[in-house]
Amino acid sequence: MNAMKKTLCRPIAAVLTVLLAVGSAPGLAFADTPDRTPDVPGSAPETIVAPEYPIRMPSDEYEYDADAPWLYYDMTEEEYYEEFEPWRAEDRTEEDYWDTYFKDIEKKRRAEALQEFGFTDTDIPNIVIDGQALNFTGAKPLIRDGATLIPARAVLEALGAELGYDGKAKTVTAATGGATVVFTAGSRTAAVTRDGRTTEIELAAAPFIDAASASAYVPLRALAEGFGFEVYWDDAYKVAQIVDKAALIAEIDADFTVFNALLGSAYATAAAALASDLTEKTDVNLTAEFDARYAPYYEEYADITEEGAAEFAGAFTILAGTDGLDLVGEAQLEIEGFADSIGSLEQDPEMREMLSEL
Repeated sequence: MNAMKKTLCRPIAAVLTVLLAVGSAPGLAFADTPDRTPDVPGSAPETIVAPEYPIRMPSDEYEYDADAPWLYYDMTEEEYYEEFEPWRAEDRTEEDYWDTYFKDIEKKRRAEALQEFGFTDTDIPNIVIDGQALNFTGAKPLIRDGATLIPARAVLEALGAELGYDGKAKTVTAATGGATVVFTAGSRTAAVTRDGRTTEIELAAAPFIDAASASAYVPLRALAEGFGFEVYWDDAYKVAQIVDKAALIAEIDADFTVFNALLGSAYATAAAALASDLTEKTDVNLTAEFDARYAPYYEEYADITEEGAAEFAGAFTILAGTDGLDLVGEAQLEIEGFADSIGSLEQDPEMREMLSEL
């Protein structure tokens, strides 16, 4: 019975708890800029508003001349190019100018988002451990051969692990309660020991010792996964998230006291049902309510902030019979209370795209 509970109960609880985590657990989330505007049935035609340039009024003294358009606006040639064709003023092509222009905007937005999350250096690959930003005061992470390498000591301290270094063998040993990972400087393999078993893994980039900072650099993914954690990489923002998934599920699962009691009741009677060749059916309805808050990222909409409500609801059926246990059902997450915000932003194509995706 205990073996059956371990085999079946944990996957069921894990699925449900992860569903709830989507609506309640804090995390790092960044939105990409949409590249198209969806068709909204019944919406009014989009009004195209011409940009407002701080330009001078055309001069009455000159006719427009394509070879000297600055005269028409009573400007010098330099003034005209600086305002209307800035790429010429910088002796660049139009394509190159606008490409750099928009890249600078995206870089600024990326930096603002990272700073808001808590990072102090936005020009390096950043690390998040269980939802918390990890900042580096000395040696910093870097990308080499397509892999993120991290100064081992800083990350291991944040993970509550230990670091050992053998200068003669040039080995770096990372150890936590349940696992040990041994790296060798310059080698593309590492040894991982878990549950008394040692295996050799391939590395995307070789570890190395940085003489300038006296820091041992090791591949982040190999280190984290060697400890049994999961790593998620956000390429747009160059952020690696290290998640102890088992601990997260256990933490959320602890809040499912009522639902877990119902599951326990089903398991308690499952043995009798199996022995008597009967099928037992238990229906479960689950509802959880949350507070929700909408705060736009873009500065021009900073005054549009609203409180709302979110509700997670599910209906499940637990079956116990000769074939074992099964759980079927449906669940959904609803967010309400932001009609005013959506109405205020309906003229903005990019914001409308983002809201429609939500």
